[in-house]
Amino acid sequence: MAGILVSLVGADGQRGALGIVEPGRGLRYVQVEQASDLLRSAGIRGIAVVDRRIYAVTQASLRIYTVEQDVNAPLFRLEREVIRKDWVLGGPKQANLIPVAASNARRRVWVGNNSQCCIEEFDLEGVFIGRRHLWAIAADLCESPGWLGAEFQYGSIRGMCVAPDERLLLIVAGCNGSQRGVVVDTDHGEVLFDGLHDPIGGLFSGERFFLIDNNGTQLSCYDAVHETGLISRASEWTATPHMSDPGYAQLGRDMRGMAMCEDSIYCGIGDFHQRGQRSGLVAFDVVTGALTWAMPVPEIVRFAEPQVFHLASPPRGVELPVDDELITYEFGNRVFTDQVIPQQRDPVSQNVFTESAARIDATARAKQEPRVAVTVREVSVFYDRSAVSWFGGIRRSNKGKYYWALKNVSFSVAEGEMVGIVGRNGSGKSTLCMLMAGTLHPDHGEVIRNGRVQLLALGVGFRPELTGRENVLLSGTLLGLTRKEVMRNMTDIIAFSEIGEFIDEPMRTYSSGMRSRLAFAVATAVKPEILILDEAMSTGDQSFSSKADERMQSMRANAGAVVMVSHNVKQLGNFCSRVIWLEKGRLVMDDEPEVVIAHYNDFSRDNATWLEQHRDIGASLVSTP
Repeated sequence: MAGILVSLVGADGQRGALGIVEPGRGLRYVQVEQASDLLRSAGIRGIAVVDRRIYAVTQASLRIYTVEQDVNAPLFRLEREVIRKDWVLGGPKQANLIPVAASNARRRVWVGNNSQCCIEEFDLEGVFIGRRHLWAIAADLCESPGWLGAEFQYGSIRGMCVAPDERLLLIVAGCNGSQRGVVVDTDHGEVLFDGLHDPIGGLFSGERFFLIDNNGTQLSCYDAVHETGLISRASEWTATPHMSDPGYAQLGRDMRGMAMCEDSIYCGIGDFHQRGQRSGLVAFDVVTGALTWAMPVPEIVRFAEPQVFHLASPPRGVELPVDDELITYEFGNRVFTDQVIPQQRDPVSQNVFTESAARIDATARAKQEPRVAVTVREVSVFYDRSAVSWFGGIRRSNKGKYYWALKNVSFSVAEGEMVGIVGRNGSGKSTLCMLMAGTLHPDHGEVIRNGRVQLLALGVGFRPELTGRENVLLSGTLLGLTRKEVMRNMTDIIAFSEIGEFIDEPMRTYSSGMRSRLAFAVATAVKPEILILDEAMSTGDQSFSSKADERMQSMRANAGAVVMVSHNVKQLGNFCSRVIWLEKGRLVMDDEPEVVIAHYNDFSRDNATWLEQHRDIGASLVSTP
């Protein structure tokens, strides 16, 4: 079929997908994939195709898919996932694998490893062959640094492409810690293009070479000799994704990924640095560079703000139904089918605007029922109670015993809800908060998040030797804000926290109330879709508590989901629409605040009597190890 293979990354990093876009009809197929336990992100990045196989990289794995013939199964079957031991190490981005390229003629697959500044070579079956570092490929390109800051790198391998003569070219940005970008021939170590500004990717097609430059804002077309892949230095045309139609107002402006289809070059478009910018595809005429078509990515069930990461021609054997429908699979299961509206043309600009009915149906459903923000499904977390002594021995009394911090807990939180969690110390409240935030993974079950999650546990990320201002910068960065965003909110954070001139004093001189107020001010400045407060409302005196209450009411009114853990049942009763009661890792009750709080107060006063009156609950608590 004439289509385009796309990889998608969720805004929260917890979702990744492969999709098929049919020009003129829009997104036709989506297959949402689950991350392996060793990966910190499920997002699918670079993709390459050889025959019936797809080679896709996450930040720390190479996945090999093949086209499935069973019409009742997902279109792409995971044949193998390669995870090298050193790929899973490092910081949040792990190996930070981005591009992948494949050659049927050379029977090779190459992966760009940015944590090691190298390319890794495999055969088409995924068997590792070797590794070549950037300084070994082009020695003159990599200079020894005069200083070594935390952000220094010899270069970031943003893209790869195979020339007509089967040479592998690298598109490298950030050379030697600068904004310099180059295109490098890996076979000869030659720099083919220099002086680029943060290039993103390149693509050969016939007698043309296409390059995305200027940090994704400019697409250029160059002449290329088909037999050799030699590239002219002067571009035929350059283009930018500027669209004046109101329907495109929320689309990002950064291009990423390219694929040819008929007489057009297609690019992914979005904004990985700013939430709320929709992603999509744009098409340019290969001869003139004129913008001819654009398509926003529709909303996808349980997939927060899908962003197009890369494009490729679809593998051989892909066939979709002739009907206009969007077929979606999630973790191997068919989840829904929606009709797709045919493309429409704006009468003024004559640009094409295609919108999937999935987005329209989702909007209609949202008006009828709230969108689920967090789903906790049959979640369990346990710890081995075997205590290892300094001498390597295991305490005999606890050998083989486990402690269930949570066991078979299930519930959901909808947008606009404020849900309280109550329970005695050790009941599993903080463990549940960490699961919902993604900082802890369950031993059994799953947690599905549809939005940006922020866990506020007072004091997390604060360093006592740093000043309040420095801690705001540190904490804000950990919460997902850029330095510019933190600085833009600094004045409001200081004013709201009532710290005053103490903002430039070390945190160790602060009272507990001052630390609490500052932590609350920073966390609520982030404005996440899902805010989790773990005992974070104990914020000092009555006047500040009133301000904090008003801010929480405002966040709730703006449809952000809030989960609040507190021992203050009166506070939960005032704010929450529901309260969940945990005891010994079990969900005892999930009901209206007055119902749960009344039972919890009775239990707290005389738990033996309450358990006698509720023997079914008591039996489940006794059976928990």
